Amino acid sequence: MAQGISKRLSAAVLALFIASCGDDRFSGEVVGKYHRDAYTSYVWISHGRNGGGHMVPVHHPEKWCLIVRRESGGEVVERLFDVNKSVFENPPLGDHYPPGSLDTQ
Repeated sequence: MAQGISKRLSAAVLALFIASCGDDRFSGEVVGKYHRDAYTSYVWISHGRNGGGHMVPVHHPEKWCLIVRRESGGEVVERLFDVNKSVFENPPLGDHYPPGSLDTQ
């Protein structure tokens, strides 16, 4: 009986995973751009119950993002794309992303 439940649970998890995988061919209009400079944050690493520890630096690299919007099935859908600097600088707001793609959905 436990094997039957395990198989059903595995099948349900697999179905949810497949359903959550979106369409990688998303395209639309560039409606926003976001740039974040590189920065360093610090995380406290504890050495046990006595309160000892130390701070560890965590580097966060520079980041460029495009906000792309399209209408799909009567609702507006937006996605955030992490891109490199040259892609970030290329399409002005209002242009289609990715360039050369046709938005058929």
